[in-house]
Amino acid sequence: MITAIAILTLIDIICTGIGVSGGYIGEGNPLAAALFAWSPVGTCVIVAALVGVLLYVIAQQYKRYR
Repeated sequence: MITAIAILTLIDIICTGIGVSGGYIGEGNPLAAALFAWSPVGTCVIVAALVGVLLYVIAQQYKRYR
């Protein structure tokens, strides 16, 4: 399940980055829009890192309480 979430998140980040950078779509999340205006690649890296950390914490808690 965690692997699926990670893969889907990466697909979302890539598609959103391409869409925003190419002007095909607009970002609805104001925080993400500000980050994309700052740096599309930086935003993708930040989001991937945050999701990775959160998924790691969730996996550790799952093992702990399983």
